[in-house]
Amino acid sequence: MANGKKITKKTSEKTKDTQQNAYSIVLSFGEYEYKSSGDTIENALENLKPEVLKSSGRLVVSNGKESTEIVVYPRQVRRLMSNKFCRIFLAKRLSLMIK
Repeated sequence: MANGKKITKKTSEKTKDTQQNAYSIVLSFGEYEYKSSGDTIENALENLKPEVLKSSGRLVVSNGKESTEIVVYPRQVRRLMSNKFCRIFLAKRLSLMIK
């Protein structure tokens, strides 16, 4: 106690959401497999960081109850990683396929 006053520290604790990510994505190219998850399909696509793009692969999106799968080519994946509009377009397409 300094000067007769009680000193208290204000601490802010960040609470974690107990709700898990709604969508999960698996991108597989032969023996390579990349996984990502996010609250939306677009966020999950943004979190996806593939390193090796050699041949055509599979993109599987699931929301826990339902899943959908599409075939992707290396050029499409490169475009998804560099262009936000392409991510939005594919996210919309995948969300319609899941419903």
